[in-house]
Amino acid sequence: MEGKKAGANNLSSSNAVILAAGGLLWRWHKGVREIAVVYRNRYKDWTLPKGKLQPADPDLQAAAQREVKEETGFDGEITGFAGCICYEHEGKPKVVLFWEMMAKGQSSFQESEEVGKYAWLPVAQAMHRLDYPKERDLLRRYADEELTWFLRSFKMWGIFFRQRRLAASIKAFRVEVQRRFAEQVPGAPPWADAVEKLLDLAKEEKDIDAGWHYFNAAHRLALYGLNDEEREAVAMSLRPEVEKKLSSSWRQKAALSLLDQKTKGGNIQVECLIEAMSMRDEHSENLYHRIYLISVQLGVLAVSLIVTIALMCFSLGFFFGWKLPLNGLAGLEAQCTTSSLPFFGLVFLFGALGATLTTCLSLLRSPSQSPIPEQLLATHITLMRPLLGGVAAVAVYISLKAGLLDFVQVKLDNGAVIFALAFASGFTERLLMGAMEKILK
Repeated sequence: MEGKKAGANNLSSSNAVILAAGGLLWRWHKGVREIAVVYRNRYKDWTLPKGKLQPADPDLQAAAQREVKEETGFDGEITGFAGCICYEHEGKPKVVLFWEMMAKGQSSFQESEEVGKYAWLPVAQAMHRLDYPKERDLLRRYADEELTWFLRSFKMWGIFFRQRRLAASIKAFRVEVQRRFAEQVPGAPPWADAVEKLLDLAKEEKDIDAGWHYFNAAHRLALYGLNDEEREAVAMSLRPEVEKKLSSSWRQKAALSLLDQKTKGGNIQVECLIEAMSMRDEHSENLYHRIYLISVQLGVLAVSLIVTIALMCFSLGFFFGWKLPLNGLAGLEAQCTTSSLPFFGLVFLFGALGATLTTCLSLLRSPSQSPIPEQLLATHITLMRPLLGGVAAVAVYISLKAGLLDFVQVKLDNGAVIFALAFASGFTERLLMGAMEKILK
């Protein structure tokens, strides 16, 4: 999209589609990347800086920079295209295109009737502050980028096949759109330009999830090119999909209610059909993102498992000179003092191993329906689970040595038993909680 400029007068000439522009304004503050969000007095909401095109705007990018300047007081230097969102506004479809910008200089912000204040927030906090789900979805991929490099690498799993499917869907849909063009009155229909732009964005987008987001938006906007019979057919096919995919959710009730809305002539309202399809698409996109977050956590745990086992093998080889004795691990504790740092290291590693395995099992059993912000937090917590498991194992071992866990009868001169107990301490928190209760008493 970047580099393709058109006059704002031409772009906003249609009275059927409202075009607007906005910015994702960034800055670095104390090593943390923050984004600007604004509070609108009129709507009493938090949103990204954006607004409709004005006749004086030479192009969409200039309109986005103007809106950012008016609502935050900062000059924004455009660094790339961020994405777009589509929704209904006052009975008309509205398409808002966003550009990424870096804040330059000082702010000249002054409170106005439209904007009361602005705030700089990290991405995770901004996603909680914003009032509109589609704007939060636009920031979602930036939240992913805050993960470490080895977390992001797992996102490549399956991307190649999803990209091929997306490319084929775009080609097929272009043919369908051209057919709808031909059935319209002479001249391009008012929704055509926006659909073509969205398909171009879907094709050029490197992020596969963002590409599908643009494709789905184009698919919904093209519903304006259908006649009443075709829209009824789309609604009939959409209804069972909504009932199946959106079962037991507020989206299902809202989408079915929208599909029941009819015009005076008994036909379905195109705006209601678009919004119902948008709810279906948002559900699917959120589901894919939840699956991705779970796969990231499993990937992290796989790396942790490999590293833990490698360190355990190295430690055991260090103890036994790379030759395991006939009595195995049983006499290992007797060969070391209770204050031996290497022995504590092995206890820690067995606890970390137990924590890693139990986290893997819980992820495989857990459904992928929890809210996305909670799963983003869980992804970061997953990094801590092996560490917590190791600490729990060491704490339980020290408690046993001190006689605090009198309800656990084990021989502390048997290394194999101690390591099994360390593994169990990482696998479950019950032993650690028992130790803590004894200490408190």
